[in-house]
Amino acid sequence: MITATCEITGISNYVFSKPTQDTTPKSDADSIKVAKNRVYKNEKSKKLFIPNSQIKATIFAACVLNRIKIEKSMQVAKALIKSTLKVYPEEIYFKPDLKMSDIIIMKYPLVLKSGPLIWTHAAYIEPGWKLSFTIAFSEIFGEGLMKELLETAGILCGIGGMRGQENGRSEVSKFEV
Repeated sequence: MITATCEITGISNYVFSKPTQDTTPKSDADSIKVAKNRVYKNEKSKKLFIPNSQIKATIFAACVLNRIKIEKSMQVAKALIKSTLKVYPEEIYFKPDLKMSDIIIMKYPLVLKSGPLIWTHAAYIEPGWKLSFTIAFSEIFGEGLMKELLETAGILCGIGGMRGQENGRSEVSKFEV
């Protein structure tokens, strides 16, 4: 396994997307509460973070975009990434440390396939956010390819919510093996 210390810097908003059991909000106040419930926050330190699964998922998406072929098939590449890629720590904290008072709540229209337009809210932080983490990966990918995947993931895939609106985009500011 190869281990790399990484840092990414946000070039677009990061929208929090923690899954919740909340139902469709009935008022603006309910919608704002739901948006705040979607923020990843360590209950003890009160610091905001993202789960390492978001980094792993975006690297996997970049793998698919790059159509990486290892050995005989795409299925082999997908299985190899999923089984060998490790991201540490489990909770990746924003730098500088962010608290709930640092988030911004935005109101936006939610377009459903049928029915009326619904206005809802999302919690986000502005560009300039930083995340530092360590990745461990199989030698079969090599340093160059893994850095390329992290770059592709940042520019084309993003992390967090509302990625289709180009949120969660980042640049690799550090990749040291």
